[in-house]
This record gives sequence, C-alpha cells and structure tokens, in this order.
Amino acid sequence: MGLRSKFLIILIIFSVVPLLIFFLINQKLLDKLGDQTYKIFEVVLLQTTAKELQESADNYARNLNRELSHIVKHVQSNRDDIEKLLLQSETTSFSNRTSWIQEQIAQLIPIFFQRLIGSRIDLVSVNFFSVDGFSLSYPERKNPRQIDNLFQDVASSAPNRPLWGLPDVYRLDGLEEQYVTVGLPVHYSDGSILGYIAIELDILKLVKTISPASQWSSHMQSLLLGMKASQKTEDELPLVIGRRNPLSKKSEWKTETFLFNIDPKFEDETTALFQGMQYGKNGYVSVPFEGEVSVWAYSQTETGLGGLGILNILPEREALYRIASHRESLSRWLSLDSLLIVSVVVVIMVIVAAYRSRPMLAPFFSLVSAFERLSAGDFSAKLNFKIRDERQMVADAFNNMTIQLEDGIRMRQGLEVAREVQHNFFPEIDPSISDLDIGVRMSYCEETGGDYVDVLNGKGGKVCIVVGDVTGHGVGAALLVATVRALIRGHYEADTNLSQVITSVNFKLTADTADSGRFVTLFIIEIDPTSQELRWVRAGHDPAWLFRNTDSSIVSLSGPGIALGVDCDLIYSESYRDRLESGDVILIGTDGIWETSSPDGTEFGKHNLERILSENSKRTAEEICYSVIDAVNHFRGTQNQEDDVSVAVIKIQ
Repeated sequence: MGLRSKFLIILIIFSVVPLLIFFLINQKLLDKLGDQTYKIFEVVLLQTTAKELQESADNYARNLNRELSHIVKHVQSNRDDIEKLLLQSETTSFSNRTSWIQEQIAQLIPIFFQRLIGSRIDLVSVNFFSVDGFSLSYPERKNPRQIDNLFQDVASSAPNRPLWGLPDVYRLDGLEEQYVTVGLPVHYSDGSILGYIAIELDILKLVKTISPASQWSSHMQSLLLGMKASQKTEDELPLVIGRRNPLSKKSEWKTETFLFNIDPKFEDETTALFQGMQYGKNGYVSVPFEGEVSVWAYSQTETGLGGLGILNILPEREALYRIASHRESLSRWLSLDSLLIVSVVVVIMVIVAAYRSRPMLAPFFSLVSAFERLSAGDFSAKLNFKIRDERQMVADAFNNMTIQLEDGIRMRQGLEVAREVQHNFFPEIDPSISDLDIGVRMSYCEETGGDYVDVLNGKGGKVCIVVGDVTGHGVGAALLVATVRALIRGHYEADTNLSQVITSVNFKLTADTADSGRFVTLFIIEIDPTSQELRWVRAGHDPAWLFRNTDSSIVSLSGPGIALGVDCDLIYSESYRDRLESGDVILIGTDGIWETSSPDGTEFGKHNLERILSENSKRTAEEICYSVIDAVNHFRGTQNQEDDVSVAVIKIQ
C-alpha cells in the first residue's frame, strides 16, 4: 500500500483537522530549516569568492606597482643622461649653446626609445619638451600631448617626483587610446628647469601582460580606474580607463570609458567603496553592477605610481550556481521527510509516542548539529547515519553540498605539497670548496615562490652561483622556477661558456612562455678559486655587489642583457673580472630586498644593503645572509611580506 493510501486512512481515522494542523506546522519548520541551511552555504561561498577576487585584485595592483616602478627608473636614467649633457655644456664654449643642446638631445631621444623597446611591448614614445617651446617625440606622433596641460604642477613639485599624465574626465568618448605618460623635470646645475623628459606607454597593454590567473577569470569583469582628482567625474566617481569583459573575444582589455550607474538603494555602500579606494584602502562589497547584484573587490596602486585602481566584479549568480540546484532538492526531500514524520506520528499516536519520538528525531538532531558545525567553519561536517527512508535523502543532499567546500581544503593541501617540493630545490653547498665561503638565504611571501637560487659545481673546480626572479608568485611562478632550474643545470653541465648557456636557456624558455606574459630576470656568476677570476652574465637582473677588502670599496657587477623569456633571438654576452683577493665579498639579491616597505611607506633601498655589506664584510657568508634578512624583516615591521626575498653571498677565503 502506498504512502498516499496510508495517509488517507489516517486522515479518515483520526480526523483531518488535527493532522492538517500538525503537518502544516512541521512543514513550515522544515522549510525554514532548509532556507537557513541554504543561506549558510550562500554566506560561506560568497565570502570565499570575495576573498579570491580580492587576492586577484591585490596581485593586479602589486604587479602594476612593480612595472610602473621600472618605468620611473627608466625615466630617471634618461633624465640623468641629459643633465650630464647640460653639465658638459657649461664647461665648454659654444657659439650657440642652446642649438648644441637641442641637437644632442635630438640624438639621445631615439637612443632612449631603442633602449626600452626591446623589453616593453607597452612603450609608445619617448618625449622631450623644453620651457622655450622646443619639443621632440620619438617615434613622431601627430597629436602629442601638450606639456602645459601634462606638467602644470611641476613648479611646486619635488625635483625627483615623477609626474603622471593619465586619462581624465574630458576623454569619455572612448575613442582615444588609453596612454599614460610619466616624466621628470630636467634641471641645469643651478636648479633652473630646461624642460621635461617623459615616457608614454599604453596602460592597457601593460595590464594585459601582468594579468594574474584566477578561477573566476572567465566570469568576472575587471576595470582599470583612475583615482586622481583630475579623473573624478561630477559625481565624485573614479573614471574607468579600461575594461576586461569575459564575454568578449579572448577576454582582452579594451578601451571602454564610461560612467558608473549607481543604484539609489545602494548609494551609501557604493560611495563608501569609492571613498575607501580614494584613500588607498582595499576590500570588497556586494552591490549591483549593470542591474545585477555582484561582488566588487578592489585594490589600488601606490600613490606615487599614478594612482590607479583595479576593480574585479563578479555576479553573485556565478558563485552561487554550484549550490543553486541543491536548494530545490533539499526542500523536496525535507517535504517528503515531513510527510513521513506526520504519518508515523499519526499511526503510533499517543500509544508509542513516548518511546519512539526520540529515536525518530535523532537524525534531525544530527542534522542541526552538522549545520551548527558548518556555520562555525567546520567543513568536514558529515551526516553518516544510514536510514532507509527520506531522511537518508536529506543526509545525502547535505553531504553532496559540502563537496564544493572540501575542494578548497584539498587545494590548500596541494599547495603544501608544492611548497615542500620547492623547498627541496634549496641549493646544497659542497663542503669540499675550501677557497670559497658561500651562503644562501631565501624567504617566500606565499607557500611557493618565484625566486630561484642555485649553486653548481663546474669543471676544473669552478663554482657557479645562479640567482633569478620569476614574475608573480604562487604555483605558476614555482613551476617556471623548476623549468629554469632544469634548463640551466642541463646546459651548464654540457657547456661552461656562460653566455652560450644563458642564450640556449633563453631560446628554450621563450618557446614555453611566449603567450603567458611571464619572464625571468637572472644573474649567473662563475668563480675560479684557483685563478681568482670572475665571469658573469646579467639577464635583466639587478647588478651584483663586489666588496673589495683592500680599500673597502663596493663595485657594481653590471653588464648588458634583457630578461629571459622576452625574445628568443637574443644573444647574451659574458663579463669578466680578475684579481679577486682574500676577503673580497660578492652579494647577489632579488628586488624583494630593496623594494621592501616600512609601515610608513619608505623603501628599504639599495643603500641600506650596501651599508650592511660593508659593516659585516668580516663575518662569514652565512652570517652576512642572516644580517640582510634580519635587517629587511626588522625594517618591514608589522607589514605583510609582499615579495619573495633571496640573497646569495660568496666570500673569497
């Protein structure tokens, strides 16, 4: 006999009214329980999603900070070259000094452009403007920016403060390219201004090359915002400079300037969001975007680097679709279970109610307990009872909905395994090297990192030390580190010519990274303890430091070379130095050291690193490494570590 037939008989026997009242009350409670369960999952899933979007926005901002800092350094280098030219002109007699200066600058501007174009696909032009109206642009542009608009606040600015020209509210037609200009004033030795040297770049091409990977990349929109006062609209909202729409072809960044359409119901939340961004705060909030409730996660670049912001927007429905299908299933099984409870209660009625009510309700107590554990953050909560009725269906529905949350835990465990594997890459120092004292220290800002340090034993007793820095952090950077490590070890064993080794590694690495936008800066150095000769190749990495024991001077081991993974046709050259002496110290580091910021925003800088090297030159290589790391950690204070930190020290015995 079916359940409906039994239910009909019970209604007839015990009257319809009491049964109906009981059923309705029980059904209402179970529906409420199902709604509360679904809301718990909604809150947990939306919070997890918001944190992932926030992490992606922070990675955008960190990568953008790094790239814009590099651009500023290039402008400073160009400005220094021109000021040297001005100093030379002051000590030489000319019939027409102004004409000579203009001719020399006209020759330098193309050189500046060629110096950068090989490593920056976002470069547009190099420009020079003088206060007397003389201007140059290479390559020549039909409509160059007017210097009086771009640098109108230079007179009151610091000499070394970069000046940024960004898209503003008067460019809302979206027809112009989104170019960003950064420049510095050029001074005579007496402090008067000759003019301004500037680099113009395509900000959207730059953002495209540094886009971090995210599981939501195919669903979320990313907006590049201008946060400076000149970019605000009449409603005090930031200007949208570019947009990455996941529905567009290849999800590329496009020039799409538009005004935000703020829902009046959420005006306070939206205003608070943009005010927070204006003051450099990061975070996330849920407000409508284009008519659909979405999660907004935002982050901002450093104030001195253009004042740009990244905003990731994901519709809440994209995050909730994973559990949406289970809501109706849960309600259906709870309804069936409600019918079962009503039937049992009516059958046994008063006779067995005192004996059977508790065993029957025990599964629901377990269900409530599991809900409480889940709401407290225990995602391992399971319903393991076995009952051959609809209550088992409720348990199965609950257990199935926890799978998505458990996947996140498994992902964390996978990261731990990756961290352990990368830890095994830490170089081992051969104790048989009696003429060299070698020390290495590495500190990752995440479970896995993008810094790479290795010590190789070469032919004839030579020792090779490699220090590299991969763009980005996390698992992707760690995989690229493993690839670079394998390539260098394989080629170094076959050929001890460093220039040939790095040229071959770059050729193979570029084939793997051409479409990823990633690259590797690297410094490889080979020491012959017997002849005390030094050879090195620099591939886009900052120069190493050589402390000379005889006169306590510090020499920069520089040299030409672009980062690996940029151009497969590059041929790297080898630099050479002889006459190393006992007590000389070589230090190689990654930019995570000198770019570390204190709580007040001050950078650690290379001058502090040179001071530590000089003060600790008499100590062992390992002790010098510890001194550097301890100084960086103390300088950072309570700030979170934002980049990997690595240092290698070689001391001549």
